[in-house]
Amino acid sequence: MRTIIYLLFIVMLFVSCKKNVTQSFRHELTQVDDKLIVKYNGKADVVQFKMFEGLHLVLKQNSPTEFEGELYIPDLEEGIFSYDIIIHQKDENNKMIKKEYSPPDEEKFFIWVGKNKQIGYSKANELKGTLTHTEINSGFLGENRKLTIYTPKIVNEKTPIVYLTDGIIVEHYAPYVDQLITEKIIKPIKMVGVHASSENRYKEYVDNGEENEHFSKHEDFFFKEILVTIEKGIKEWNGKRYMYGFSNGAAFCMYAGINHPETFEEIIAFSTADYISEYSYPINFNHDHYPRFYMGAGRYETNIFNDNIRFIEKLKSNNIELEWKEFVSGHDFNTWKFEYLEYIIKTFKN
Repeated sequence: MRTIIYLLFIVMLFVSCKKNVTQSFRHELTQVDDKLIVKYNGKADVVQFKMFEGLHLVLKQNSPTEFEGELYIPDLEEGIFSYDIIIHQKDENNKMIKKEYSPPDEEKFFIWVGKNKQIGYSKANELKGTLTHTEINSGFLGENRKLTIYTPKIVNEKTPIVYLTDGIIVEHYAPYVDQLITEKIIKPIKMVGVHASSENRYKEYVDNGEENEHFSKHEDFFFKEILVTIEKGIKEWNGKRYMYGFSNGAAFCMYAGINHPETFEEIIAFSTADYISEYSYPINFNHDHYPRFYMGAGRYETNIFNDNIRFIEKLKSNNIELEWKEFVSGHDFNTWKFEYLEYIIKTFKN
């Protein structure tokens, strides 16, 4: 999951793709037991359903304008996933052309929400806390590195701090978190987003057991510069630290929890990629105490899911406390976002 995937996540976060969608282009998804029924009505030659980084289905054409297909998806009512409806139609030269079809609200993808899931979280129109974009001059990295920080209105020496890899996501999460605090659903938390290197994200986040200067410098940057800088800014702070990430960002979180276990209360790692793979070098557990791990992965990101399943057995065999959650999804930013919100509501409930 290297730079191209990272850039796609950024597109999903911040890029709106306004397309001209006529009313003749329409689809619906319905659930019947453990089957997802996909219907499309409109002029087309080929219609496909595609779960983001997951399942794929070519719909059967029942008439010139009616298409239908079904997928077996157990626990569909627990699912949240992004998907696309891909339309192809032949032009006057009999060449198959992709037709544009996107959600009317200018989102990049459509989203399926199971009846047992919640995505209707309120967003603050105007933050009660503050969102700041800043930079830290890193002696270890030899460059300035961006930070995006959400600070609640009230901060004290016990305020929990959640450190997030791929720190740009804090801007996207902050309106939800701020509103949860305002409504007194959760206690105030501070979120510190540490931005990734656009050129060397993978090398900074994934320890592959080989000599990797980018990784070692980033490790020192995080533990010897970021933590110190942030926490000295809160008078007499002695609260609890948490760390959250997804994909390769989750790999760095897992590494941090295993190799710096005294630092964190809990590691939240979704769809951990590469570091815990069975093809990676052996990971040793040399400490007496470890933080709690909260892990999850999408059933339909098959290789990553299987790596995560194998690794939680290693954690269990070393008597490490963990909670595992199977997502009904692929490798999906929207899934991670809403699962993160579920996590903080449960963990920091007021």
